[in-house]
Amino acid sequence: MFRRSVFAATLIAISCTFAFGDFTLKATKVKIADGKATVTGYKGTFDKDAKKFEWAKDTSDVSVPADIVVEKGGKKGAAGEKIETGLKDAMFTDIPADGVILNFKEEGDDKKVTKITVRGGKKKKDAQ
Repeated sequence: MFRRSVFAATLIAISCTFAFGDFTLKATKVKIADGKATVTGYKGTFDKDAKKFEWAKDTSDVSVPADIVVEKGGKKGAAGEKIETGLKDAMFTDIPADGVILNFKEEGDDKKVTKITVRGGKKKKDAQ
């Protein structure tokens, strides 16, 4: 009986993992029009062996509501800080040439994007 309970709990955990999918995009352009935002960029997958992201060669477009929740990623295990202006923030209007890395949180059967988290990178030291 105990083994069946553990097996059932494991199946539920695995199914929840697939139900709440996430994906990562290196955004190169954000366009806001008619209450919708279109984020253009390169989809990425994390290579565990090399410990880095592998980026697709072709760009993808992702449509989200313009008023979607956007937050700046916090340290591991800590909650992120909400960006009040959302996708209208200067961070998205003046995107650097190497792009901004965004994590998209999807929920439900229709894979609706509910939240975007901006991943922080390491700050480069000024060469003197």
